[in-house]
Amino acid sequence: MVQPSKTADAGQSKIDSNKHTDDKAKPKRRRAWAPKARTGCMPCRIRHVKCDEAKPFCKRCLSTGRICDGFGYHQDFPSFTPLINWLPDHSTTAPGIQATQRERSMFSLLYTDTIPQVCGTFGHKFWKTDVLRATQVYPAIWHACLAVAAMHERMKMIESENAKAATQMLYDFSLRQYNASIRHLLDIGRENVLTGDDQETLLMASILFNGLCCLQGDVQQAIIHARNGLQLFYLWRYWEQTYQTDTRRRRMSLLSAESLVMLISFTESQFMNRVANVPTTLLRRQIIPYKCSDMPFASITNAYVEFQNLYTGLLSATKFSDSPSCITLPLPRAEHRVAYRREFEVWAAKFENFKQQSALVTEADTEGLLLLETLLTGVEVCLYVDINNAELDYDNYESAFSRIVDLAERVLSKRS
Repeated sequence: MVQPSKTADAGQSKIDSNKHTDDKAKPKRRRAWAPKARTGCMPCRIRHVKCDEAKPFCKRCLSTGRICDGFGYHQDFPSFTPLINWLPDHSTTAPGIQATQRERSMFSLLYTDTIPQVCGTFGHKFWKTDVLRATQVYPAIWHACLAVAAMHERMKMIESENAKAATQMLYDFSLRQYNASIRHLLDIGRENVLTGDDQETLLMASILFNGLCCLQGDVQQAIIHARNGLQLFYLWRYWEQTYQTDTRRRRMSLLSAESLVMLISFTESQFMNRVANVPTTLLRRQIIPYKCSDMPFASITNAYVEFQNLYTGLLSATKFSDSPSCITLPLPRAEHRVAYRREFEVWAAKFENFKQQSALVTEADTEGLLLLETLLTGVEVCLYVDINNAELDYDNYESAFSRIVDLAERVLSKRS
């Protein structure tokens, strides 16, 4: 047997020694590490590209023609006490709805951006509590709210030349949600007997559809939805639910009847002279002038609701019932003016007493107080101006008009 030479053994040993030394001198290369991104839309995460997380759809997806699925709805949820206290932690959609990621993203946009901008001074309870509750219970309202949120977002970017793809995507999304809401409403309409929940759903949907059409700039469709909602409102005499006790109301309904009546009354005042074919036999305000309650105002919203009902009643009493599209309102008839003078005097006394109750008035109520004083000043001019000499008699109310301008400037200064 041939034995390996000592020289060969020595040479191999030297090679192994040098290799071991080189391994110590040059550390083993490792793959660069970075934490995995857990934000951004799903298409960007799948493609392993950085998502700019622009809302409602990221620019990377829009620029490449991809469908952006939006972002996790849990990322930007603000603390919303009324909703959180009422809903289970796991509930995010109405029963029977499997929401897509884009729908969840739009729902987040609804209450972080849309609702704060559309609720106004007096609509906080309706939009921030009632509407959000309804989205968790009524599928028709869930889809209608998503349609409004998408159309509101589209309206904000409609002037941008670089956002045509995004605006079209938002329009398509809004239209799909609108159609889905209509399908649920048709299912309700097929029922032989409508429950209180069904009535709430139909009335709230008419308000949301009216707002959706206004955001889109489609006035004719907005008028149709306003007319349909008013017909149901009078058919069911829905305002009578505000007379029920709070305990009975809570057992019968999820939402606040007062807030819903306020919004419908406001819609009626805005569209009254454009809405035709509402049966005059159902117009309670044309038969009996709206009466101020004897109860003192418990909040600024309570004061506004009663004022809005009085104001809408005054407009109803002066409406051209035989003209489908009158442009100007007639002056109130003498007997109606006397009746509403008395009711507005009662309201003004209650309002003055409310302002003196420091425990009831908060800093947040300041704007509402100014707005109500502005509205009352304008109504008083209409109630007391000489009907037979209106054009010239308005000169006698120059101080009232100056007060309206002053109050309006104070409101705007608080918003700036």
